[in-house]
Amino acid sequence: INSLGVHYNYAHIMCMRLYAINRFLNHKRYINKAINCDRVFSSFTELSKESRESLYMDINGKREYFHEVDLKNAAPCLLANKIYVENNINSDFLNDCGSGVFYEKIMEEVKRIGGKEWYYYKEKKSFYFNKRDDIKVMVCASILFGDNNNPFLTKAFENLYKNEYNIIINEKNEIGKKKFASSIMNHEASVFVDIEPICY
Repeated sequence: INSLGVHYNYAHIMCMRLYAINRFLNHKRYINKAINCDRVFSSFTELSKESRESLYMDINGKREYFHEVDLKNAAPCLLANKIYVENNINSDFLNDCGSGVFYEKIMEEVKRIGGKEWYYYKEKKSFYFNKRDDIKVMVCASILFGDNNNPFLTKAFENLYKNEYNIIINEKNEIGKKKFASSIMNHEASVFVDIEPICY
């Protein structure tokens, strides 16, 4: 925190957002595919949600705003489906992800076993188990894309979804955490990139 009371992480985020807006408005636009997965990145997706909501196209003198499609709980939902298809496990994990209560269940279980916060060195900040947005970051960083280095989160996931936990650990050990993470991201990307939309 500097002398003005501004947190450096917050100031960095705001500077990056302004930089992205400036690039977009000055026609320095791009679109490319990620190196390690099938995700597509562009100057449009680089913008913050608030910025994207303000963009529009002028079509015949009428403002046409962009529509954003968001696949909620994408990573855990697709992982749950993958485990179900490959292992024929129809469990609480699949049901909780499908009904949108997966993160809430994790929050409840972490609270029960005494977890409060976790300092994530890559983000250089603390995340709290009573905040849903923080839980989402921690699940991705530790279980889905990381090396299960969050003891409270890992224990909560194991308590709630024992079979799936063992499957995830075994697959990470077999192919490595990076390939495991890429498989999830590629599956998610295919929903938007590979599936041809039907327009009416």
